[in-house]
Amino acid sequence: MPESIPKLTYFNLRGRGEIIRLVLRAAGTSFEDNRVEMHDWPALKPKIPLGTLPLLEINGETYGQSAAISIYLAKECNLYGSNNLERLMIDQMLYLRADLLEEEVKVAFGSKDDQERAAGMKKLRDEIYPKFLGYFANMIYPNQKKTNTNFAVGNKLSLADIIIHEGTQSALQNTTCVHAYPEIKRVREEVERTPGLKEYLANRPNYPL
Repeated sequence: MPESIPKLTYFNLRGRGEIIRLVLRAAGTSFEDNRVEMHDWPALKPKIPLGTLPLLEINGETYGQSAAISIYLAKECNLYGSNNLERLMIDQMLYLRADLLEEEVKVAFGSKDDQERAAGMKKLRDEIYPKFLGYFANMIYPNQKKTNTNFAVGNKLSLADIIIHEGTQSALQNTTCVHAYPEIKRVREEVERTPGLKEYLANRPNYPL
């Protein structure tokens, strides 16, 4: 890891920054968790190099794009698989989770009124979540069968497990359909008993997104 303590700047919610937080906590890496409130964002945005968050500062240099940051930190923290095929699978899960998050963001921030939001939530519960959870489960199952472990990729904790846990968190809060996928349940349980993550997740506020 870098010489200085990394500084992560992101909103005070899970969103696109939580996977990064979880990677750092799983690795036991000290970092500054700089959380921005929504009402402060308009004044801060012009000062952000790429105009978006999350932003990671390392040794005085700043870097953006959540996927790029997640992959970099996973490499640094030995959480990025054991070979290129495992890394390919991890990347698939990372970008699939980004697609799901886009659907969730549309409902949370794009709905014009309560009626539209209710319709969006119904679509998430009835269509979007079952589709994406099915994708995740189908990707996880062969690895769990092959390795006889609870992990999503390979035979040890990786970025993939963190992606699955975080990627299914909002679904778990909004619907019971997550319980229909034992593969996902086993990954979530593995993450939740990991030192560093166990304590953080037990005390984390119940953010809607």
